[in-house]
Amino acid sequence: MYVVKRDGRQESVHFDKITARLKKLSYGLSAEHCDPVLVAQKVCVGVYKGVTTNQIGELAAETAAAMTASHPDYASVIDLLLP
Repeated sequence: MYVVKRDGRQESVHFDKITARLKKLSYGLSAEHCDPVLVAQKVCVGVYKGVTTNQIGELAAETAAAMTASHPDYASVIDLLLP
């Protein structure tokens, strides 16, 4: 499966890259309540062949939005994901 990058290049989808970005964005938030690995796992379920990096970001924001019911720190991640 591949992702289309912002410059149009295709690259294999890497769970680790999605997780690393979410970890970076959630730095300083409560690791006990805001789990970037869990968000990344849920995002990867929705990834499909040819998805763009922007769409992955939107999917991550939607996933974090759904998780704000469990803890409001997820809302902080949404703000950083959306342009």
